[in-house]
Amino acid sequence: MRIEIDEHLCAKVQTLTTLDLKEPEYAYFVEFLAEVGFSTVKAALRKYPDLTFGDLVMLRYREFH
Repeated sequence: MRIEIDEHLCAKVQTLTTLDLKEPEYAYFVEFLAEVGFSTVKAALRKYPDLTFGDLVMLRYREFH
């Protein structure tokens, strides 16, 4: 999987740590966060089998829009 790591994403990742991250570390942290996200979604879908991935997306979307 390839995720574009722009300045905005770097700034968001940097807020999660006190380390002064450099270019290679951002890729590691972004991949880690993606894996945590996948695991979280899978756990939610297991816990609530009537929910779909689309339901989760819309819950999140409605929360911020």
